[in-house]
Amino acid sequence: MPKTKKAAKQEPILTEQTVIRATFSGTFDRIGSKKGWLGPEQTLLVKNVRNAEGQVVVGQVWLKFTEEFAALDLCPGDVVDFDARVNESSSGPSKGGFRLSHPSNVFKRSLIIFSSKEGR
Repeated sequence: MPKTKKAAKQEPILTEQTVIRATFSGTFDRIGSKKGWLGPEQTLLVKNVRNAEGQVVVGQVWLKFTEEFAALDLCPGDVVDFDARVNESSSGPSKGGFRLSHPSNVFKRSLIIFSSKEGR
């Protein structure tokens, strides 16, 4: 029998429609952990995640606890802004939905209190 050629493995084509980066904000809740390839990895829970227009896009999301998040010295209730990659979810409870990953440009919103005292 003649040898047949194996079909070349095609790389998935990513378009701008399948991988999107967007800006989000949410309320820091707590730090957690998950099983990683090389051992436990720290994660953080962000609730009431909103897009740039202020619409709630997801009730909660677990993100990797990156050095950028660690530098903020977060307390429960702090509001954080971040950019993230929006990907199609291929497993887990949100299969067929979307997930947020690769957070960057992370910062904590500061509470600014203005005094209405005059004469100072």
